[in-house]
Amino acid sequence: MVKRLLLIALFAVTSLFAQNGVPSTELPKSRFVAQTEFYYSKLSIFRESLTFNGNGDFWLQFGREFRFARYFSWTPSIGFNRNGWSFERAGHSGKMSFVVPYVSFSINAHPFDIGYVDLGLHYGRLTYCFGELDGKNTTKDDTYFSSYSHGFYTHIGADFLEHFRAGLVYRQTFIDSDDYPRVIVAALGGFVLYKF
Repeated sequence: MVKRLLLIALFAVTSLFAQNGVPSTELPKSRFVAQTEFYYSKLSIFRESLTFNGNGDFWLQFGREFRFARYFSWTPSIGFNRNGWSFERAGHSGKMSFVVPYVSFSINAHPFDIGYVDLGLHYGRLTYCFGELDGKNTTKDDTYFSSYSHGFYTHIGADFLEHFRAGLVYRQTFIDSDDYPRVIVAALGGFVLYKF
């Protein structure tokens, strides 16, 4: 008798869910996202006492956010970034900048469907390098074009107005090549994301 009542109750509950859905367990749909980031950065050259101050770092990224659990998602994306620095040394002043297209991947958490935290990796190749020393163009070395950029990042933010997300971001990037010592870039900034 008890088993029969349990079966009837189970049938009634499943029928109710089938008619009305189960909002509490439905996953939000996957979305295309576009994101822009602005930074202040410090550049250090490994094994050398050189530190450059950032003069404007910009990242633009496009991807798709796939939900795989109620409060978790993953995002593959592509984008490009422009990094720039100014420096003074031994009475000389100069500027340098890179443009790097890249691919990236992140695992994301969405606490309470409002907050946002992620941890991701990115990889890219330098496609443009600009250098200036004491007002003269020094962009003559093509070795940088064989360099590659890789690193990690984390965003902390919140969703608002249905389609928007904003917050803080930290990136640490390593630029490596066979002919130069490792370049390390630490950057802290803000981001704004639009969810389509």
